[in-house]
Amino acid sequence: MKRCVKAGLATALLGSLPFALTTVGAQERAPTAVNEVMGPTENDHRFRWMAVGASVGAALSFGYYHLSERGARASSCGAWDCALPYLSLSGALTGLFLSRELAAQRRALAPRVGDALTFSVIKVQLPSEAFTLAAMDSLVFAATDSGVQVVRVAPRPIALQRRASGLSRIRQVAVNARDSTLLIGTGTALWQTPIASGRLTRLLPGSVDALAANDTIVLAADGARLQIRRQYEGKPRVDTVMAPSSVSAAHFDATAQRWWVSTDSALYEVLMPTAGSAAAPVLAMRAVTGAPVLSLASGSEWIAAAMGTEGVAIWPRESLAPRPAGGIQQAPWRLRGEPRFAFDLTFLGDNLFVAGGVDGVTRIKLSPAPTILGATRQVAYATAIVAHNGVLWVGDRNGGLLVRLIP
Repeated sequence: MKRCVKAGLATALLGSLPFALTTVGAQERAPTAVNEVMGPTENDHRFRWMAVGASVGAALSFGYYHLSERGARASSCGAWDCALPYLSLSGALTGLFLSRELAAQRRALAPRVGDALTFSVIKVQLPSEAFTLAAMDSLVFAATDSGVQVVRVAPRPIALQRRASGLSRIRQVAVNARDSTLLIGTGTALWQTPIASGRLTRLLPGSVDALAANDTIVLAADGARLQIRRQYEGKPRVDTVMAPSSVSAAHFDATAQRWWVSTDSALYEVLMPTAGSAAAPVLAMRAVTGAPVLSLASGSEWIAAAMGTEGVAIWPRESLAPRPAGGIQQAPWRLRGEPRFAFDLTFLGDNLFVAGGVDGVTRIKLSPAPTILGATRQVAYATAIVAHNGVLWVGDRNGGLLVRLIP
């Protein structure tokens, strides 16, 4: 009876070992490349955990030896001829199964293309999920369904006041740096408010499905209708342009001072009239996307679009220049599969960063050709991203967080 109790106690202790070891193993650094998970490296981990399990089993047999008063009370199961082989073999098998579980976890966390990247991370709690992000000077703005959360950029980011907390169905946010005002798009209208304090002003009626702005022009899309607000002869003027179908994304290209909108199948440039001109803006199609675009971004030499399950499309800037009749449009670079779903994207230097939901943030090198460098899972569910002053700000749907990443 005593022998059974002791053997059962040892087995119970050994059986609880995987839970403790799993906690330790889960904190190991993710592999730096996909091929580190397979082949010899996985075998090395397997043998390592088998050796650890066998060693723990041998240690338990030593405890059994002392508890049985050096084997005098060990009955028919002696410490060395029974407990030691049994516990060592059980520990080795436990280590084998544990190593296979850890290897599966590493495979699940590793990106399918490129390396597993690690950035410096700081997280800020938001009132709820960030739909879109904007940045200006030392501030970052996160549009949530509880208002626009203002976050001050500092060595340690600090959440400041919330603006427009009384508005419902907030969808978009943009910044007018010249006037230090926020532009907030909702399901019913476009609003403007000072960043620090002040009242809301209704600028344009209608729901805002896409929004882009600079210091002098505001472009808001309500379905297929584009409303463009600009100054004409010292007074605000609103022009309306109809797109072929519903507009899903809008972007101001600060490098080339150009305006872009996208629909469910094409990328258009909005040709703005010169300052002081009474002419109306005009749409000009520049590329076929073949799928709805969720977000647009521009860099020094590239234009990129996030298209959900269709991945990312990237055009060299010169390929989107106006072409003569009959000219051939250069096909974009298309990156599919990693991330599996592209929510949003932004340029930082010579790299493009994509918010890919459960795949975290993917880093793409652009020159000489777009190449996926890897991804980081330090953001659990990345849905919005913006680059500002050499830092990435990412909206994490899991927990309603704003995450600062320093590459």
